Amino acid sequence: MCDSTQLVLYVIIIFSNSVYALAAPLLPLLFDGMELPGTWVGLIFSMYSIAMILVSPALGAVLDVVGQSNLLAIGLFAMGAAILGLGCLKDSQDNLTVFTSALFFRAIQGIASASLNTTCYAIAANKYPEQTEYMVGMLEAMSGIGLIVGFMGGSYIFATLGFEMTYFVFGGMLPVVAVIVRIAFGCIDSQANGPLEQHLLPEESAAVTA
Repeated sequence: MCDSTQLVLYVIIIFSNSVYALAAPLLPLLFDGMELPGTWVGLIFSMYSIAMILVSPALGAVLDVVGQSNLLAIGLFAMGAAILGLGCLKDSQDNLTVFTSALFFRAIQGIASASLNTTCYAIAANKYPEQTEYMVGMLEAMSGIGLIVGFMGGSYIFATLGFEMTYFVFGGMLPVVAVIVRIAFGCIDSQANGPLEQHLLPEESAAVTA
């Protein structure tokens, strides 16, 4: 049965992958009409993966310092900010501004995605050691659902409201999800720890209640 932690992990993976799916069908429209060399556009698309490669090896140490729930919230906030930033570039007429800004936002998106994926898989492996294969499979399935949501939902919003609103809608949802996730993990941790007296020896419990 799906417990609270699993549900939160699934929601994170679905939302992060739905945003990732916007790049393929919609991001090229950002450069429509601009005289950007093909290598520049290719670098913008690649920056997401480059950032993931560069930061992923260090995320284990970051997790130990920041904490899992905090890193998830930070990752969701950062990804939302990156998507909102990309949405704001559509009206820019300066090629260099679009290029450098898009590079920056794609890098932030890649760092955020690496943080979210690493943390979710770490939680799945640590909390469910007897169900690791099942959890990995479920997270991969949620990734697929997220891609479907991004492709279908993004295409519909784009056809209805245009480029900017598509990015604003998806980007605006992520900070809200970040707050919900942080609160949810706080409640889960509180339930897991329980009252202080449950974790004390009888004589220590009596001292606390005295």
